Amino acid sequence: MPRGDSGGGALIGRDVVMRRRLRRWGGGLAAVGVMIGLIGVSAPPARSAEANGGGTTVVLALGDSLSAGVGASDPERTGYPALIRDRVAVLTGLDVELINLAVPGETSGSLIAEGQLETAVAVLASRDDVGLVTINIGGNDAFGLLSVCAGGLTPECREATALTFAAVRANLSETIVRLRAAAVPGTPIVVGTYANALRNSGCAFNAAAGLADVLLDGSTMAGVAVGLNDVIRGVALATGVAVADAFFALRDPDLFLADCLHYNDAGYAAYAARFNAVYRLGPTGLPNTGSGGLASKGGSGEMLLLALVMVGASAGVGAVLMRARDGRGA
Repeated sequence: MPRGDSGGGALIGRDVVMRRRLRRWGGGLAAVGVMIGLIGVSAPPARSAEANGGGTTVVLALGDSLSAGVGASDPERTGYPALIRDRVAVLTGLDVELINLAVPGETSGSLIAEGQLETAVAVLASRDDVGLVTINIGGNDAFGLLSVCAGGLTPECREATALTFAAVRANLSETIVRLRAAAVPGTPIVVGTYANALRNSGCAFNAAAGLADVLLDGSTMAGVAVGLNDVIRGVALATGVAVADAFFALRDPDLFLADCLHYNDAGYAAYAARFNAVYRLGPTGLPNTGSGGLASKGGSGEMLLLALVMVGASAGVGAVLMRARDGRGA
């Protein structure tokens, strides 16, 4: 009977967060070593076909607060990586372990620089049983545009937006390349795009939902040729990974929380379905990405909140946004 297991993965994910906090607190590598020893987290097992031949597979999740399941009633059961784990278990008949490394507030740059990618690469390099890798990143990068875009779509704002999207493009590309190099050849990787959380009528900034659509998916009529999701799709196409495209599929306002940032349980279920739709069972019985999900145009709410500053958000709104980010999506 297939079952989902997040025990070991949860420990590894918490280890990433602990090491992140220790670095920020100035604890240094010695403190990291002490803390890892205290909580009993060991390195992933050495790569071994014999060790991994017991009818198990792994779903490895990377990303920001959406991947971490912020807003779900129980992230370890109703967050979208947990729901993907459960679906893989049903499809494969295997025991499925979820290793969720996501960190709320993560940017495409901090994912590389602050340990999440390093840990994921270590997992992939040491194990033969990773059946699927999911990524959700890029939304928080837009927070760096808050100050420069406070006056609207000025030339300075457009330049900063272009630079930010270029950074997301470079960082996401590096992330996927490094994951591929560490993984067993053919390991499926699926990257998600962002839906518009401002659609919820309870969101204080619901009036900006139309502009958020433009910023997420671009609009030549509005003079914004490329949105964040276009960047994500372009990287996916260039690197040959599949896209779980949420923008057009998840438009029901009731899928989001009123915090203007995150999905509720129904939203996470719908988002998981987008991932589940773009991989299929391969000849080995493990998930294998299907061609239908490759970069076809078709968050977290953090990116969506950029819409507020594009229409001249007040200092009070800016304070709300910064408090939301300071909470690291929690």
